[in-house]
Amino acid sequence: MEQRFQLAEPETGSGSVQPLTDIEIANLATKFLREMEQSQSAFPFDETEQAELHKAIDEEASHFGHRAAAEDPVLQDMAYSFAQSQGVSPRADLDRFRFFEAIQAAMLEHLQRRSMQLAGKPVAGINPAFPLIGEEDEGSGPSLSEAIADFMSAPARQNNTEKTKRSNEAKLLVLAELLGADRSVTGISRADIRTYVEQLAKLPANAKQRFAGMSASQAIEAASKTKGPSLSPKSVKLYMDAAKSLFKWLVQEEYIERNPAIGIDGPAISKLHARRPMTEDELRRLLASTAPNAEEKEDWKFWSVRCSLLHGFRFSEPLGLKAGDLKQVDGVWVFDLKPNEVRSLKTAETSRMVPVHPELLKLGICKLKEGKGDDDLLIDGVPFSADGSMNRAQKSMMAHIRKHVSLDKHAVFHSLRHNFRDELREICALMDIATKLGGWKPEGSQSMVSYGTVKANAPD
Repeated sequence: MEQRFQLAEPETGSGSVQPLTDIEIANLATKFLREMEQSQSAFPFDETEQAELHKAIDEEASHFGHRAAAEDPVLQDMAYSFAQSQGVSPRADLDRFRFFEAIQAAMLEHLQRRSMQLAGKPVAGINPAFPLIGEEDEGSGPSLSEAIADFMSAPARQNNTEKTKRSNEAKLLVLAELLGADRSVTGISRADIRTYVEQLAKLPANAKQRFAGMSASQAIEAASKTKGPSLSPKSVKLYMDAAKSLFKWLVQEEYIERNPAIGIDGPAISKLHARRPMTEDELRRLLASTAPNAEEKEDWKFWSVRCSLLHGFRFSEPLGLKAGDLKQVDGVWVFDLKPNEVRSLKTAETSRMVPVHPELLKLGICKLKEGKGDDDLLIDGVPFSADGSMNRAQKSMMAHIRKHVSLDKHAVFHSLRHNFRDELREICALMDIATKLGGWKPEGSQSMVSYGTVKANAPD
């Protein structure tokens, strides 16, 4: 048996293949059980033959019930053949033994269920590690990976920005990796979702960069041996929001009857760890460090900081303005924010026309239009990434804030949007005006309500 594994190893290479994780082994064992249940032969009608079969099954179950059964060459050969059919090859001795034990448990579960049927008892699960009879029905619905593909291609999601689509798809692919891409969506239970939340809390932050080439479950296993950070409670919530949206859609499309994720949340998000407005001292340092006479003067930082502080703009909104987006309407200078090839906008409400703040007019923002066509960028010098995104500019701004403003990780560029929301509260701005100025969703938006909370006046 060991020789067969050793012969298989050169085909997959050595060293680069990660050991199977507990999650992957559990998923393989569950698949093995399903195959056994689906391929089992029908029971004979003759009662004598049923009794003989019952006795034989009980004897076989007794054999597989011993721990040493994992070393049985017959079981190992069966396990190896199944592993090959699934395109995996347990490598280390410990890895193989864990896999053999899981297949042994699945075989025992199958035999005990057969025994219960022959005894005329209601068939239920024996080992809680395996789904109950009827809890999974492979033929009654699409697989999780198929459901995700259908969900992402649904018309309702075609208005999302490419960034939003990529982000949601990445989160749902983690769901598929941890729950099993081939699982029928009809068989996913609330217990599965709770387990998923537990696994998300262990998933390392920036897993794709820190553990390149590994699956989510492999990254969790590898991260357990390091001291690196795991997903924050807020990130876990974002992953769960994506899962809930998927299952809500599956209910609407009548793929499943109930949403297994409803009411299941991740760890509580402490308000102490939420983004916050900048304090008055932080604002003074930010404005001073981006002023024209600053040691590290960069025009794009000067304008983006002041536009966002006075208008509550998101990071990409001022930097993506075209010269033609700064214009006069009925004698009033306005910013006409709309999506373009440089940057998309977050939501439909994000597209908006807002009057330019008088302070920006005093600073001479209209002079930025001089000598430019309507399609030229209004603000020069933005360091775009090679792929055309603003990731490089965002990292540069974050480094600037850490160096010149604050080491507190909760003081970020987006904090300026929180400052803007506090200013709107200070002047008792009407809700419908506030939502239009800030590009928030209509009245009642929880997102808008959560902005601000710490008063930090901008210096004169």
